[in-house]
Amino acid sequence: MHFISTSLLCAVLALGASASQKFPTPRFIVSFGDSFTSEAWNGTGNPLEPYPLQCSTGGPMWPRQLATLIGNATLFNGQAAAFLKFQSQASWSGNDTVFEIAVGTNDVLNSSLDASDKTSLYNQVLDSYFQIVGQLYAAGGRRFVLSNVIPLAKTPFGAGGFGKLAQNAIQYNAVLEKKAAEFQKSKPDTSTVVFDTHKLFANMMNKPSSYGFNTGDKFCMTYMLRMGCEIDPTVDPVCNGPIDAFMWKDMLHPSWTSHKQWALGLYNLLK
Repeated sequence: MHFISTSLLCAVLALGASASQKFPTPRFIVSFGDSFTSEAWNGTGNPLEPYPLQCSTGGPMWPRQLATLIGNATLFNGQAAAFLKFQSQASWSGNDTVFEIAVGTNDVLNSSLDASDKTSLYNQVLDSYFQIVGQLYAAGGRRFVLSNVIPLAKTPFGAGGFGKLAQNAIQYNAVLEKKAAEFQKSKPDTSTVVFDTHKLFANMMNKPSSYGFNTGDKFCMTYMLRMGCEIDPTVDPVCNGPIDAFMWKDMLHPSWTSHKQWALGLYNLLK
């Protein structure tokens, strides 16, 4: 397994031929996303060069765990524009590379304070999203896995009451699925799949013990301060167990063990 550290952007909703039917196990994983995905690249310079990593999970995030599970995959985790600028430095191809994109959390959070319908807004946001996917296609990308938005209203942050989080996450995900189907239809030589992160996290929150968690709706303040990408096994005695027993690392961000389930779901899709 190889890592090129950069920091950019279960159930599966299959929109075209499945990834496993059309493509072999990937050698390259290119991941884009928000703080659920990014390892804190600052957006300047060459993202393929080493830089200090930070993880909102208190341990390895899902892209890095997915690369570990695959075993021989090189991970590019950063921004789409940077990948397109520097992608010639890697010997990737559409056949051996999967683009894993997980965005939308901030769009849903920032649009949920009022009660207006967000269909038009999310269509605009996702039109821009798929313009970037189109650029990746033009560069040679043929395999796309798009993670949808988790049930934000059931996070410790959302549980306190925050506008229309539940409805808007579902609405965003519906528009994402529609746009992904349209993209697949327009590009029949691709495999475009929506990974249902929303359902995965709902299952974990509903039955946390089935996934090894002590709780599905709490976090420990001590662990909230951990921003490393390596696992710290130190157990704070004021917490109800180690960090890996918590589904949440803070009010909004899942712990690295939740990301492990995310990575496992993607791995089962790709293998």
